Amino acid sequence: MLLRPRIIILSLLLIALDAALLHILTTVFSLAPPVARLLSLGGAIAVCAIIQRVTRPSDAPPSPPELRPLVSVSLLLSFSLFALLATRAPQVQPLLHLSLSWVAALLFWLLGYLRLRRRAR
Repeated sequence: MLLRPRIIILSLLLIALDAALLHILTTVFSLAPPVARLLSLGGAIAVCAIIQRVTRPSDAPPSPPELRPLVSVSLLLSFSLFALLATRAPQVQPLLHLSLSWVAALLFWLLGYLRLRRRAR
């Protein structure tokens, strides 16, 4: 019941791209943190989707249909928690809000994934 290394690598890449884009958008372009996070998350998702389609082996089994809503809700949770933290504590660096929101989203995703795997047995 181990997670596939491909899922872990794409998740880490998504988080790293999101953090880099958020940092660039908030420091260089001086955008508000929630707007910058929305743009950075969208850009990171687009890049990871392209990488996933390009690197997917042709004989790979399709992902379970329950996985897509779980990922969508995790991303929505991550953005919502970031926006809540950014509006409640604007004096704190946005990267701290980002890391806390990603920890919560990944924990939610992991527990949901383990539940789906247990149900599939």
